[in-house]
Amino acid sequence: MRITSIAVFGAACAVAALAGEGASTNQAFHVGLYGIAEHFTWKETLDGQQLVKESGPLFGAGGALGLRVLEPIWVEGNGEVFLGDVDYDGSIQSSRGTLTPYKSNTQYAGMKLEGDVACKLQLAPAFYLKPYAGAGFRAWRRTLDTEFSDRYIGRHGYVENWLTVYGIVGCGGGLVLGRNSELFGRIEARLPLYNTMTADLTNQGGPTDVELKPGQRASLYAEAGLTVMRLSGTFFVETLEFSQSPLDSKYQVALQPASKATLLGVKLGVAF
Repeated sequence: MRITSIAVFGAACAVAALAGEGASTNQAFHVGLYGIAEHFTWKETLDGQQLVKESGPLFGAGGALGLRVLEPIWVEGNGEVFLGDVDYDGSIQSSRGTLTPYKSNTQYAGMKLEGDVACKLQLAPAFYLKPYAGAGFRAWRRTLDTEFSDRYIGRHGYVENWLTVYGIVGCGGGLVLGRNSELFGRIEARLPLYNTMTADLTNQGGPTDVELKPGQRASLYAEAGLTVMRLSGTFFVETLEFSQSPLDSKYQVALQPASKATLLGVKLGVAF
């Protein structure tokens, strides 16, 4: 699958290079800055039973840049930071294994960095496609039973530090509506390369370094937006999926259930 994707990407770039002037553009770089507002949902399931559901708003900011290095090849990158408090609807497990329903809050804070190489195919004077491939990572801290206004973690809370590294294969496109406006969109698959989560359970009387390896599942990202003059608005949907982890190798006391995050949001910014 990866070899086929790379071959198609390379063939598309070769076709565009042979197109000569048809793939040219007046702008050799672009920069964008934007704010982010999104609705975040996190679910954990074990043996088909939902154990946890978190939902609520996250807010952040980001930037993107692109540089045309050789017609029609672009090098692109983007980075984002985010944070927020969401509602926690789950349960507490007793020493006997019984579950008691529990509602609280969870605090999220993190960042995302991505980079890719793109091939911009100018298929018509006002229309282009842009297949691309790259890699990225997303890191975040998930603090349960607390929120940003609290000074301390609740008695049932603890801290998780997550990291996922992934490859990216996708395709974007744009339709120029006029001299200063453009419709754009993209869709991509994110192929996991490495996942890890470290939990600090000292608030529960446990160890500080419980390391888990959530399983690898492909995720999706899609967006559509409009640029008018230098203002840009984008709607997006993003998923993060992890299959159940094995028991931690050091203490054999914990595992991470199958987990899925869904993000629906908007980005508003300015493009240069």
